[in-house]
Amino acid sequence: MPILFPILDPKITDAGKLVYNVLNWITEMFHRYPFDGPLGVLAHAFFPQNGDIHFDNDEKWDLGGKDDKIDFFSVALHELGHSLGLDHSNVAEAVMFPTYSVWTELSQDDIDRIQKLYPSIN
Repeated sequence: MPILFPILDPKITDAGKLVYNVLNWITEMFHRYPFDGPLGVLAHAFFPQNGDIHFDNDEKWDLGGKDDKIDFFSVALHELGHSLGLDHSNVAEAVMFPTYSVWTELSQDDIDRIQKLYPSIN
């Protein structure tokens, strides 16, 4: 594989933005499961023991999912479920249902399934 270097915008002088651009380029070059652009796969996570969570940079993220933006917290909660070992649920109200929705609380299905994976010691 050839080594390619990104062309950075010379107008960017903020070191944080430059680092973000370089890290974003590295992620795109070496990511084994690339994303598909806006409104496709929003994020993905790996099951334990790795549990990494990756978010698609092409999405319009928001903290609350206002207007035409994707609610970061809802997607993060869903992906955290995968990181903990949960698969998708067939219950439409569940955070682990495979279709995006804005969630404000866990469903009983989510609670039951995570408690089955991680039972109380009492």
